[in-house]
Amino acid sequence: KAFVIFMNLEKKDASTLSQTLTNLAEKYGLSQVALTHLSLQDSRSIEAYRVNTSPEVKNTVFVYVNKKVTAKFVNLVADEKGLASLESAIGEAVK
Repeated sequence: KAFVIFMNLEKKDASTLSQTLTNLAEKYGLSQVALTHLSLQDSRSIEAYRVNTSPEVKNTVFVYVNKKVTAKFVNLVADEKGLASLESAIGEAVK
């Protein structure tokens, strides 16, 4: 399963972004992936979850088991090397 949080950096209307995420899930058949969004105005959540809002951070990927993070990737590139690293981390987590 996967959980994806989109940062609403463009300050779009929350209902518009929700609909965009719903359309994305339907288009790609994402039945085992939770899609949600977080607004920059929600500073309490950003602070509580220690979300890095720096423009240099394009993505952050966590691999976790039983609520414990076992690997973290910042700016993971979806090329052969990056995906191999992610696959390896997932393999270690599920041993």
